[in-house]
Amino acid sequence: MKSTIIFILSIFFTASTYSQTYKFSKLTILANVETQNGTSNRVLDTKYGSYKIEFEYPSDPQIKKLFTVLEPGKDYNPNYYALIEDSGYVEKGSTIFQKSIYYDTQSSGPVQILTANDKSIIVIFKKDGKILEYKK
Repeated sequence: MKSTIIFILSIFFTASTYSQTYKFSKLTILANVETQNGTSNRVLDTKYGSYKIEFEYPSDPQIKKLFTVLEPGKDYNPNYYALIEDSGYVEKGSTIFQKSIYYDTQSSGPVQILTANDKSIIVIFKKDGKILEYKK
């Protein structure tokens, strides 16, 4: 796992990149729960704070896009995600989201990410079944 992180970061820092930081004030942690009526998303926790997600856009198209999640008080241990593929769009309510598959360095596996076009909402579907929803 550490070698993968080091590899991703070494590629990332050797190329010129453009970055954008988005700030979020609310993190909702959900889980997809099976009930007698089927499955539904249930809120496990809601946290408020100064969350930052930084997107890195490399100038070299062969280098994957990255984004970093910085939680309040945890700037020393960020979570990195590297783009595997973009997989279309989905509409939820009146919001259009880009669907992407990213490699999650924390869980060492793929995760699905939904990103609103205006970056006002980012939803991360973790491998362990949790859903992290960041809102401005």
